[in-house]
Amino acid sequence: MKHKVVSAKGVGKYMKARYLKTTDQSIKSQLSGVKPEQALAEYIWNGFDANATKIEINTEMNELKSLISMTIQDNGDGIDYDDLENTLDLFLDSKKKNISKPTTRGKKGRGRFTFIKFCEQAYWETSSGHNGFCFTIDSGYLNKYEPEKIVKTKTNKKGTKVVFSHIKDVDFNLFNDYMVPFLRNEFTWLLVSNPELKIIVNGVQLNTSDYEAIPHQEEFEEGVFNLKSVIWEEKPNQEKSLVYFIDSSNEIVHKELSELNLKGFYCSSYVSSDWFDGFNSKADLLSGNKNTESEVFVTILALAKNRLRQEYINFRNSAADNLIQQYIKEGVFPEMSGDNRVLNEFHREQLISTIKIIYEAEPAVFSKQLNKSQKRILIKLLDRIVQSNRLSELFDVLDGIVSLSEDDMGRISGLLQRTSLENITKTAEHVRDRLDIIQSFKSLIYDHKKFALEVPHIQKCIESNLWLFGEKYHLLTSEEDKFDQALRSLLDFNSEDRYYDRKPLTHPDKNKEMDLFIAQKGFKVADDDKKYFHHVVIELKRPSIKLGDKELAQIKAYKNVIANEPQFQDENSIWDFVLIGNEISESKITAVDLHSDLETNRIHGEPGLVQKTGNFRIIVKTWKQILNEFELRYNEISNKLSLKELEIVASSPSELTKSIESASESAS
Repeated sequence: MKHKVVSAKGVGKYMKARYLKTTDQSIKSQLSGVKPEQALAEYIWNGFDANATKIEINTEMNELKSLISMTIQDNGDGIDYDDLENTLDLFLDSKKKNISKPTTRGKKGRGRFTFIKFCEQAYWETSSGHNGFCFTIDSGYLNKYEPEKIVKTKTNKKGTKVVFSHIKDVDFNLFNDYMVPFLRNEFTWLLVSNPELKIIVNGVQLNTSDYEAIPHQEEFEEGVFNLKSVIWEEKPNQEKSLVYFIDSSNEIVHKELSELNLKGFYCSSYVSSDWFDGFNSKADLLSGNKNTESEVFVTILALAKNRLRQEYINFRNSAADNLIQQYIKEGVFPEMSGDNRVLNEFHREQLISTIKIIYEAEPAVFSKQLNKSQKRILIKLLDRIVQSNRLSELFDVLDGIVSLSEDDMGRISGLLQRTSLENITKTAEHVRDRLDIIQSFKSLIYDHKKFALEVPHIQKCIESNLWLFGEKYHLLTSEEDKFDQALRSLLDFNSEDRYYDRKPLTHPDKNKEMDLFIAQKGFKVADDDKKYFHHVVIELKRPSIKLGDKELAQIKAYKNVIANEPQFQDENSIWDFVLIGNEISESKITAVDLHSDLETNRIHGEPGLVQKTGNFRIIVKTWKQILNEFELRYNEISNKLSLKELEIVASSPSELTKSIESASESAS
């Protein structure tokens, strides 16, 4: 089938057929590994190689949404009819190979034949400006073409149009859902370098792939250099991380490897400056002082590499933090169910540190393809290994997911050991601080009990150390705040804007004043996996007062207000009302109800429990019980941390030495 060209003065006669010095089979064998989408990209590259700034792709579909033809047109330099022996007559050779332009791709002289991967025939119209011609290549006669001159007209413009007909195995969905995204990923890095370059697909400009750009500017005596570090959302089709150098015409005049050992994230650097006008990558007599060996270039290359490396590290670390937050939000992290809250927090920090280190070293371990169940299993395995401190088991698990080199394993091992030591040191200091606070409490309550008053002394200490009642608690109200203010604070804490719409509190004890009203940030998980929010009302008594029925009645009154005011109610909330004093009265007159309630609720196995109804508990405790419990707990933590430190040092003594040396250097 011959294609006719519509032009003002028609088409000239067919010229003599030209034959390549090769066979159809030889051409096809050279293209055996090319895929249809790669073949399509070849024609776009040919346009950009010919200095095109705009390339248009248009498709024609039939009623079954199969492609019947496709056209690619560019505004490049075209092919010179008088130079066919150095262009179309060549195969596995091209005059482009002598062009030093860094973006030139078509240097093998075979790109025009790749149409056989998706159609049977290709027809070209091309003009170099002063003349134009057309020709057809058929998949059955690849080594033959017949150029036909097009009569020159006033409207003759540079450029090339290729029409592909008899399309095979390509429908609407394949083209739009696979081939177009491939083109986007293939050319994004180039389109980002020069905003004047455009690829139009069926009338719509091809968008670039998602990326994050971090701009920076440097000024030297020789000029201003604009640096742009780019982190790609997905890996570009180019395999390596490069630094591109761009002149004032937005042309890439040189490129260098960034030397980044990329894992999971891909990046490029673009350096633009007028200084690159007339740049020559080779240092010779003609290049002057603008070449790869000049001091300016060496300086700006090092700067671009260093900035790209730092931005890459920052982005990778940020991505690791985002992964942790995502896993926490999804409920993938195991619940730390031990009684020792500080030790739980230590284990949690160890697990988070381990995940971050592994993610930064090999993100593929935490593939986006994992479902929630698979994520939970992976994190549980890592948690078990972290707590046992058996790195060999960790690498056994990782080996089933990704391939790690000896260097990778050594680096991860060293980082984990060092991080463990740092976490132990940090937690040990935290434990020592709390033991000191407990001793101060003891001194206040026992040694100075005659002078210790509820509000100015004990309560102020408690407000600064809410951890005595649990980790991560927030103070809502304190002394002299009535229940109306407590409700306002609770709604504000829960980010509920309905205080001014609420009905007035009606309970007769609504004006009583709680010593402390606190709430835990975030939720807890009950034995039935139900999430709930924990609120605590605390009534403090000075050390000189012995707890009895009068004090118990006071805390019960607070509970009755909360329980009988619907505005405080929430099916996901649990309330504890805690009465604390120096000791419980032994009087059978003033503390008869208190002792009776304690005895009745002993069956629940909860120390100090005097009442438990629905979501409400009333608890009575002495300072001795609270402080001794914490002192035992923190001494236990201190001992466990010491043992863990010894385990780590024994398994890798050099890490302790490095940590000590590092700490000494930081201190000096």
